Amino acid sequence: MSYLRKKRQLTQYKLSTELCTQALISKIEQGQVLPSVEILYKLSIRLRVPFHSLFKSLIYERQDYYDHLFEYLDLMSFQRNYKEINTLCQSEMKKKLSDEIINLIHEYYTVSSYFLGEMSFQTAIDQLNKLLKSNVHYHHYTSETILIHMANLYADQNMFSEAIERFKMVISEHKDCPNFNSFKVKVFYDQAIAYYKENKFNYSLESVENGIKHSIKHHDMRYLGHLFKLKADNMAGLNYTDDNKTLTLSMADIFFRLYEYQGESRQRVDRMHNLI
Repeated sequence: MSYLRKKRQLTQYKLSTELCTQALISKIEQGQVLPSVEILYKLSIRLRVPFHSLFKSLIYERQDYYDHLFEYLDLMSFQRNYKEINTLCQSEMKKKLSDEIINLIHEYYTVSSYFLGEMSFQTAIDQLNKLLKSNVHYHHYTSETILIHMANLYADQNMFSEAIERFKMVISEHKDCPNFNSFKVKVFYDQAIAYYKENKFNYSLESVENGIKHSIKHHDMRYLGHLFKLKADNMAGLNYTDDNKTLTLSMADIFFRLYEYQGESRQRVDRMHNLI
């Protein structure tokens, strides 16, 4: 709605005059509240858009924003940028959100707080277990994202058997969904990292290869740079020839250059935030 208001060259105050408070307009634009049907109808007249179009924009712009936000948080989680995750989550938790959204925000906030040293391991695991049992989920594979976050916490504590158990639980799942298949590439990568930390280079290399195959099968190449880099690290651990390692690192460099999404993804989230 902010976009429509600015397009009509209206301030929040002018749009609200003799209709509601400026504060309500601000809350509507921030996605904190939905107005009554009467107010929404009068807003549609002032903004010169059909009532149903304004209603749909308030619902779907907000949905689209959170879809993009969680995609960005996934990327930041993959890149271990926990400070960025924590900052975004703290900002979102100030809003009035649905239970499904707030649970997923709390999931990322919990993980980032642990890795930033602001939350103990046991507290973080307890919080994730609570979210897992709530059955109030944003999408149909939220429980799998919780399991992987738990696995990464266990791996960070060198509790590798607990971590691998959870990785295998998620890898065994099959869902006909592009977002889940993209997420699964990161699961193979995280599992490979856990094996690598345990010095099980053969198992790590196998998980990397599965991640590469899964990426190609589902036409999602954005994480191949990281996978090929980890493949080279495992080759070093297994004493592969320098030629093999050099070729693998060259592949990693190519994909890093082709698929660097961080800045683009953050700009998209910021643009969506400004729209709602």
